[in-house]
Amino acid sequence: MRFYLSFLNKKQEARRVALGLPADIQDMSIMNQADAAAYKEQLASQMAAAGLDAAKLYENAFDDMTDFENPYFMYVI
Repeated sequence: MRFYLSFLNKKQEARRVALGLPADIQDMSIMNQADAAAYKEQLASQMAAAGLDAAKLYENAFDDMTDFENPYFMYVI
């Protein structure tokens, strides 16, 4: 199962890159609030440096999507 979930995570990574998003994102749901806030700032500056709009990270935040439809979804292994 670990290898299959790793495969799916790599597939989502490639999909994020195709959409103009960072390939490697971290799961903020398992971070404390201070770490999550620092990570959000780091991610926004990383996207700005790459010429990407940080608002893209939150455009699907409240959409009802499955894990295969959501490009930000990743399995925690």
